Amino acid sequence: MSFLTDAVRFDGEYRQLTDAVTAGLSAAKPLPLVVTGLCDGASDSFFVSFINDMKKVKGTKLILCGSEKECSRLCGVLKSESVGAGVYPSRDYNFYNLSASHDYERERLMVLYEILKGDLDAVITTPDAALGYTIPP
Repeated sequence: MSFLTDAVRFDGEYRQLTDAVTAGLSAAKPLPLVVTGLCDGASDSFFVSFINDMKKVKGTKLILCGSEKECSRLCGVLKSESVGAGVYPSRDYNFYNLSASHDYERERLMVLYEILKGDLDAVITTPDAALGYTIPP
């Protein structure tokens, strides 16, 4: 993958993007970055390069994907390239009074705990999971 990530880093538009993001993050109200239109291989290389290049910028980066399957795939790619990444799953709603598994709640709490500890470079999730209510720090 290093061949592909190096190719991404040498692209002029990528350098302009990283410069703009670095400048924007120093602003009082940084804006979100939207990346669309990349095929799977190109987006994988982009995210590996971008997260590694943005490690100098403090904080965990949030990546929103369209499905949890895509989140898991991207998380696997990032972890294989030694990027600290975690998947923040959607809540599992129960509408019946059953004894249900709390695996999703444990996973969500573990990701939140790793964010507070500063162990993650990126959190990958879906929009509905990111917008769900959670506990305060």
